[in-house]
Amino acid sequence: MTAERRLRFALWLQEAEKQNTRVLKNLMVKRGPIHYRDGNQTEHLAEFVPVEKKYYPYRDAVSILDEWFSAHSDEQGLRDKLTVSGLSSALKAEKRAELAQKLAGVADAHFETELRIGRERTNGGRNTHELNVASQ
Repeated sequence: MTAERRLRFALWLQEAEKQNTRVLKNLMVKRGPIHYRDGNQTEHLAEFVPVEKKYYPYRDAVSILDEWFSAHSDEQGLRDKLTVSGLSSALKAEKRAELAQKLAGVADAHFETELRIGRERTNGGRNTHELNVASQ
């Protein structure tokens, strides 16, 4: 397959997966879990399952963390690993430009590559592609 045909096939697969997932979710809403046994007698199951996700509000967590680190000086390694999520999108607001500028000095930015397949964009008359190499 040529590179262009491979990209076209990837776009088709992406859309097919999106449509199939939508239909599968609708079926599960109506019928409940869906079971399937393949040719190797391996059973597969599609179902909705609850997934616990924990969030620690900054206003409540910061004083607890400060107290912990004061009492446990050996935990500097943990302190260095902690980050604040949710700030990047909040800092995009124009009214928070000053805050974003102050935090820019402590921001730890890193780049990861990912495979992104999408429409070609035109920025200022220049074409750019949303296609990056995947890293695992």
